[in-house]
Amino acid sequence: MRRRRQVAGPIVGPGVSTSVRGESSPLDKHLAACDNRHVKTRRTPAQFEARARVIKALAHPTRLFIVDELSRNERCVAELTEMVGADMSTVSKHLSVLKSAGIVRDDKRGSQVIYFLRVPCILKFFDCVGEVMESVAEQQLKSLRAG
Repeated sequence: MRRRRQVAGPIVGPGVSTSVRGESSPLDKHLAACDNRHVKTRRTPAQFEARARVIKALAHPTRLFIVDELSRNERCVAELTEMVGADMSTVSKHLSVLKSAGIVRDDKRGSQVIYFLRVPCILKFFDCVGEVMESVAEQQLKSLRAG
């Protein structure tokens, strides 16, 4: 069951307004978006497969490094090759995997191909992974202290 949010005392949840004059407050709009974001419809097996393809594309340390670098600035293959410390064909293959998954896209500029993130919101996924790692570390630390 979903926990209801509390804002300055009153219980806030679906159908409960936080506005004073019956108008939708920014908080009401935010809560409505949060409450409805994940409950629209059941996901299909094809949607889970598509999500898995994106996650699999990120499941390599070099590709995570590339995405992180592209979050800072667009890069050409030669720059990424130097940064990664691998040969150009290996870096190109990693970029191809990321491009096929829709994570990066490229732009041909003269003789160079420049890569950049297609959807910078992928970085929110990184933040979530970081939170999971912190939570696991905290739990392990509590277990060590208790044991």
